[in-house]
Amino acid sequence: GDDYVDIRRISLLSVSNSKMNRFFVLLAIGLASSRPRTILIGVDGLVASCLVATPSIKWLRDHGSWTLRARGNVEAISAPGWTSILCSLDPADTGIFSNVGRFFWDPEWKGPISPVDQRSRPVCLFEGLKTQRAGLRTAMFHDWVWLEGMGRKTGFVDEGQRCQGDLLRCDLKNTVHAMKLIQRKDFDLMFLYFQSLDNLGHHKGFCSKEYNSHLYTIDLLIGKILESLDSAGILAETTIMLVSDHGATPGTNRHAELNDDNLFVPLIVTGPRSQPHRRLTANVHL
Repeated sequence: GDDYVDIRRISLLSVSNSKMNRFFVLLAIGLASSRPRTILIGVDGLVASCLVATPSIKWLRDHGSWTLRARGNVEAISAPGWTSILCSLDPADTGIFSNVGRFFWDPEWKGPISPVDQRSRPVCLFEGLKTQRAGLRTAMFHDWVWLEGMGRKTGFVDEGQRCQGDLLRCDLKNTVHAMKLIQRKDFDLMFLYFQSLDNLGHHKGFCSKEYNSHLYTIDLLIGKILESLDSAGILAETTIMLVSDHGATPGTNRHAELNDDNLFVPLIVTGPRSQPHRRLTANVHL
């Protein structure tokens, strides 16, 4: 329906964050089966209005529930955006408003606003789920140092890596690592992060010819993940979520601006418990 939905007010996981949430709710649904498998695909700087000639993403939309107007953070910046998605907390709760400086999981971190949990760092995705189900096998493949605070060094991610170097090459390498893990069927929750599209948008312009061509490449990598799941015989039982941290202003190399193109992002969820080709018309907050 058209009713307002704020997923932050739903709590399926009894962890310490005060606004438990959003992606924790969706992931809890995805992890509810007897052998749960969930893959969260994060595409940094994915502008909803640029989703043309993306057959793999179209396949996800055709087989799941989706919206191109999931409401992100008004900051429209990567660090606040991914913290909101992965930790279920607004910038006002984490004190993170930019990509600069230390982060709340660092012992010496001191931001302009104290985190919501004064006793310790806020609980994020992998810790929250591992606390609930210690036997879950988790993985995280990325190429951004900022995400390390939620990665393997936390002790809650069983397998993964932070690739360093050329961003597109890293997206390729991380996809290969993810495919190998899929073939082994040795994961319950995987986060696969693509950064190169946002970087290209800053250099060539968001929704430019170069951006759209690069988006097609990212779409091909997502297709490889789908093919790998299919060949492993686990595509039908795997929940796949695709989301972005922020949009951008088409025709420019900028984001973090106050308009719909920056604020609204795609959200697609497909899996054994999703409805095929169901467009979400309610207001969804990330």
